[in-house]
Amino acid sequence: MYKTELVKKVAQKAKVSQKVASRVIDASLETIQEILGKRQMVQIPGFGAFYPRQRAASRVRDFKTGQPRRIPRMPVPAFRAGAVLKRAVRRRKK
Repeated sequence: MYKTELVKKVAQKAKVSQKVASRVIDASLETIQEILGKRQMVQIPGFGAFYPRQRAASRVRDFKTGQPRRIPRMPVPAFRAGAVLKRAVRRRKK
């Protein structure tokens, strides 16, 4: 599903215009990004949690030069699904 389809579905469920739904979705995603940028967690009960985690440093080989290179440890975004979301995904549609 693409964003345009998501916006239509949210607008229908919330009984608002697609323009309003798009603004709310954009504001929600921007807020989650800002909070993760501050290395804090965003928990949405039943849905899940977005949180920053550290990816370990690693060594790779530069394919152009063949020289080993070190990639430093860095923060990356992660998501842990909540119980309600897990059940919704497991449920079969017939």
